[in-house]
Amino acid sequence: MKKTVLFAILLMAVTSMRTMKLRTKIILALVPVFMAGAGLYGQTTVFERMFPAEDGSAYTTIILDETQNGDFILLKYLTTYSGLYKDNKIVKLSSTGEIVGELDYSGSGDRVVFWGGAVSIPTKENRNNYIALALMRDPVDIDPYQSYAYTLTELHFVLFDDNLEIIDTRTVDLSDIVKHYCPASCRVLLDTDGNLLLVSHAIGWDETQFHIYTKVELNPNSPQWFGDIIHHIDTSFNSWSLIQDFFPVGDGTYRMMDWHGSAGPVGYRVSSTFESDSLICLRENRFPWEDNCTVSIVGVDPLTSARLNDSTIIMASPMNKSHTGGSDGTWAVGPMIMDLDYHLMKADVQDAMNLDTMERTIAMHPVVSKDNHLFLCYTRGLQTWSAFERPYTVLCKYDTDLNLIWKRWYHDPERKYLYYAYDMKAANDNGILITGSCCEPLDFKRKMMLYALKVDADGLLSLPEAKMQVRPYCFYPNPVKEQMHMEFSPDVQPAQVELYDLQGRLVRLQRNAFEQIDISSLSVGTYLVRVTLKDGQVFSDKVVKE
Repeated sequence: MKKTVLFAILLMAVTSMRTMKLRTKIILALVPVFMAGAGLYGQTTVFERMFPAEDGSAYTTIILDETQNGDFILLKYLTTYSGLYKDNKIVKLSSTGEIVGELDYSGSGDRVVFWGGAVSIPTKENRNNYIALALMRDPVDIDPYQSYAYTLTELHFVLFDDNLEIIDTRTVDLSDIVKHYCPASCRVLLDTDGNLLLVSHAIGWDETQFHIYTKVELNPNSPQWFGDIIHHIDTSFNSWSLIQDFFPVGDGTYRMMDWHGSAGPVGYRVSSTFESDSLICLRENRFPWEDNCTVSIVGVDPLTSARLNDSTIIMASPMNKSHTGGSDGTWAVGPMIMDLDYHLMKADVQDAMNLDTMERTIAMHPVVSKDNHLFLCYTRGLQTWSAFERPYTVLCKYDTDLNLIWKRWYHDPERKYLYYAYDMKAANDNGILITGSCCEPLDFKRKMMLYALKVDADGLLSLPEAKMQVRPYCFYPNPVKEQMHMEFSPDVQPAQVELYDLQGRLVRLQRNAFEQIDISSLSVGTYLVRVTLKDGQVFSDKVVKE
């Protein structure tokens, strides 16, 4: 509002100038300044969308794209404990989080679907078309912990527009090549010629393991978009592997990161004919940390990259702190700048913690926003799968030199729901869309909900009735026995931290050394944590003393 008034006053002053040429130059110079302050498409929108609860083990979504008018297209599915996938839909959310379209794709007959990925295809009409990869298999009862107890040999390509209308489909039967096409290892992209390219780890009928590349010719000007299909098999990967990253580079080759057996994450150069050469074992990417220690990339969770420019990529990974004598059990997460051959150039460490406390971090996809900032999102919490103890979802904003600008922590203030982030996208208005699942803790076989959270360019969610709470700080563990640790975002300054019992009595006051607050002398029970910042902001939370 203040910017609008100021702009109107300046506009009136400018229009009073004598020469038209001078007035035009000044007005054209002022407009971008105020447009930048309001965001490219006006005020940044925020929303919180909860989808209905379902019985299952993992309610997952993939953010496909943002349409020209600011709608978001998601792919979502539910993994049940019988190992089936159901409720597989393509969903369109408006810029304010309303469901404005759904496409239920269940394939043919009683077969079930797993979304293996998707790409967007720009068109001449200033709109996008999209291709989603649906992986099919028969709905047989299996043990979900035996990954290859079923066959998955059928690929379905679904072409649809931004109104969720199906334009074309294509089915590819791989049963003469593979016994199981591994969906978790699948990567989908457009190559430099505009054709669809898939790569995945697969298992043959003789139990051999390999990588399979599938190139699908696309014909946008033909009634049948999907043309010739070529398969290439690389048998040099005859052991368990998980393809974690795959992208083209300017010379016609590709780069691939693969979790390869006991070697861990390994970077590869893949030729235009899909022959692969090992570049580097990423565990060799060590960089200095505190106390004469080094940190090495562990890559337990999926590693994916974002292009920072033509010669560098941004990657995020769990990392392990090591002394000369070996690891001390401390884990961390952070972004890394690498060249296109996965050589480490710079890194930042966030959220170091010791596995003795059963805490860990789960890395997320880094993204680069329209205004050229880096965002990293990850989940942290206890590693006890039966009670993944109220983890925080953490969002960090960096500049391109990996200087941390701010950090935000998201969680349920009522401590009722566990939130687990799966995917993230930088929106056109410089906001950030985060998607994932949430459920009640303590029982892993439970109803799960899918959520979509859109925050503004400062990571804030200005919704008075939001279930998710945003803080510029965090404290842990919670429950706590003796020492409560606190961490603050670099864009805020704490003034004091107060603890009150449920009768409203002040039991602890801390005005410095906020990193560690001793509450060992307090009685068992629930306390109110009141945090005051130097700019006058006040926040309240609850902590449980055991």
